[in-house]
Amino acid sequence: MAALRSAMTALGMPFAGIDMEYSEQTVGYPGGSYVNRLITVRGADGRTENFDAEMTLKNPQIAAVDMANFMRGNV
Repeated sequence: MAALRSAMTALGMPFAGIDMEYSEQTVGYPGGSYVNRLITVRGADGRTENFDAEMTLKNPQIAAVDMANFMRGNV
């Protein structure tokens, strides 16, 4: 999440009122399972959005722009 925070800072996004949490959720299906690695973002207004942690690591700048849009209510 450090890369994401750095990208957010570069965009001038304040951290006040933003809570981020990493989690892993195992999803089962007949014959197997997989793990969702998520970063859950909670805004001051109580809304939440999940972002794929692996994709965020690949390109934190895009995730930061998505989060900025989420915080502005554009998503």
